[in-house]
Amino acid sequence: MRSKRSEKILGLALAGALLGAASVLAGGGEKASAELGASYVAGPAQVTDELNGVTLDVPKGWYAIVPREGVFGTTTLANYDMGHAEDWLPEHSAHVLVKEMAKIDVSTFDLGTAGTVGEWVDQRLARGGIAGEALSTSEKIEYRTAGRKGIAYVIHLGFASSVEIALPWENGKVLLASVSPIDSIDLQKALAVTEGLRPAGEDRPRGLDARAAQSKRFAPLQALVRNEISRSAEIEKALGPAKAACTGWTGTDNGTCAAGQSCASNASITLYLPFQWQTWWMAGGVGSFFGNNYHGNCNLDYYAIDFNLYSSSSCSSAANDVGQNVYAAANGTAAVGFDAAGYGNYVLVTHSNGYKTRYAHLQSVNVANGAAVTTQTVVGFVGDTGSAAGAPHLHFGYQTGGVSYCNRAGGCPNGEAARSPQTQKPSPMQTNTGSRGITDFGCYQGPP
Repeated sequence: MRSKRSEKILGLALAGALLGAASVLAGGGEKASAELGASYVAGPAQVTDELNGVTLDVPKGWYAIVPREGVFGTTTLANYDMGHAEDWLPEHSAHVLVKEMAKIDVSTFDLGTAGTVGEWVDQRLARGGIAGEALSTSEKIEYRTAGRKGIAYVIHLGFASSVEIALPWENGKVLLASVSPIDSIDLQKALAVTEGLRPAGEDRPRGLDARAAQSKRFAPLQALVRNEISRSAEIEKALGPAKAACTGWTGTDNGTCAAGQSCASNASITLYLPFQWQTWWMAGGVGSFFGNNYHGNCNLDYYAIDFNLYSSSSCSSAANDVGQNVYAAANGTAAVGFDAAGYGNYVLVTHSNGYKTRYAHLQSVNVANGAAVTTQTVVGFVGDTGSAAGAPHLHFGYQTGGVSYCNRAGGCPNGEAARSPQTQKPSPMQTNTGSRGITDFGCYQGPP
């Protein structure tokens, strides 16, 4: 989706004096600024996530994005530089974690009405996926890590699968560590990283390296994962043809329809580009309007655009997305959530007449559930949570009352019937130069 972003390097100083981020320290360190809602850290390093009350170690060769602001957030660790991933990933796979990758999302949640971690997990799974669909899960097993006894299981949602580990945490909370993909060649190393999770400010546990090196500690969970991989074909079949086939097709819709096609119309309400004035953003390229995994072709996601930050009006030099402000595109009411295998942290804003916009893969959310928001409200901060594997970016979706699986009248790639009229696109948007139609590879500046 970001085929023009091979030059993006999160380890460089952020271009543009207005953003003023510091460089990553040599040999491991942090990149952040007071204006940004997250820090980018290169290992080896120790980091503390104050939002979640967690301290953890970032190994050499690993990277972390740590939330700095928000109502709640997620620390993301990966065994790859999240700014270089697209240089070696297959084309159009920015939402697909491959075997060479290992990624961990760490968040904490209130127990709520649950009395135990086990009850909390049962409630979580009963709620279903992002559109209320049933989640396919493995059996739940007892699993001990970070000096605590919790519950582990494999969760499947669409094409994505992850290991979830739920642990009792401080102040009546549950810590949830989501490890993806389940077939990672570094799964054991990722599980070893979870050994070092601890309450904020605590010292590194003694004997941690020796314990983590004992593969037998991970054997029960690894056996569960192997079993889930072996039954993957059964899972895909259960999820249905639209879900199972959605990873292999891409396409765009910039408003020009060939004969026999049924293109989506533009948005039915006034939308504002959801970014800060004097920042420049590129619409995501091939698949940004539909087709590339989540983008309108799968999981009832309607039409969506991936946005990335650039340093100038030419959108020729990529900048650091991490922690950038995300504003509501129109006035409305916010609903917030977390989807480890897909959207990560997200905000869904309901506008007039039932129209909705979604802001996904946020590193942290900045509004409470049910809050009234305006176009001046920072709803969250750009991140890499969930299935965003290629690099941090904002997934911006637009929903109306209908569902659109594809924009072609007949011959849809997943075999389902075309639907007409199609769901509207998140275009045009109000920018610094007025209302603009949003097209692939277009470069746009945030409105004042």
